Amino acid sequence: MRKLAVIGDSHGNYEALKAVLEDADKQNVTDYVVLGDITNRGPEPAECVTALQKVDPLAWIIGNHENVYRNLLTHTFTNFAENPKAVMAIITSTYDYQHLGEAQFEWLSKRPLTAEVELEKIKFYLFHSTPNKCRGHFSFPTNTQENFDELMAHTDADMGIYGHTHRYLMRMTSDGRYIFNPGSVGMPVSDRLLISGQASYGLITVDNQRLISWEQRNVPYDLEQELKTARERQIPYYDLYEELLRTGKFTFNPEKVQAENQKRNYVKQALEDVEKF
Repeated sequence: MRKLAVIGDSHGNYEALKAVLEDADKQNVTDYVVLGDITNRGPEPAECVTALQKVDPLAWIIGNHENVYRNLLTHTFTNFAENPKAVMAIITSTYDYQHLGEAQFEWLSKRPLTAEVELEKIKFYLFHSTPNKCRGHFSFPTNTQENFDELMAHTDADMGIYGHTHRYLMRMTSDGRYIFNPGSVGMPVSDRLLISGQASYGLITVDNQRLISWEQRNVPYDLEQELKTARERQIPYYDLYEELLRTGKFTFNPEKVQAENQKRNYVKQALEDVEKF
């Protein structure tokens, strides 16, 4: 029997990730997989990466934020000044570069788009948003059955696992295969339920080609310490980060980001930062 911890979207929130790893240890987890977006927006990207490297994950795939790193390093981030979210991506990625260092930043940018892992004769297919790209809204939880069938259309894997939406989910394809999303470790969101101060991850137990259980775990963490660290490190977009963590409502929408960009003169800073890579 094996217990698989499914971890994604910690977004530099090390207090949340610490709580998850401590809980996983108490649950006698045997294996780990990482679904991407481990860094970016929170104050401690390097601490998050180091902590996950120590548990030696079976697979670690790229998220949309690490894909920004790749675009910056390959100098393909252009014509962004009129796109508020693109400006933010450069600002927050520059912060990460300063804290991660060149080697970790580049390592994250080279994670694969998908991975397959086999445990107890069960094959898992891992991706961040879709198997073809690590961003977008194609795999949002309320989307049509056709979308979820398409996610597994080109693999013979028994189960699919993804992240990105920050919302936990269990769906099934039309041919009877489960698709799981464990939510977000560092920035979970919910339109109705209280989720502030909790870190979300998934725990899958399998044994000899049997799914014993899928457990959605929401673990409390020290929210005030996380925000204290964020203030001390002067993270960009702190107000939006604090609001999301306190309310559980998504705050990084184009309108709010644009307001912050104008308030902080982030467009000018992004034009300067992009030249540093």
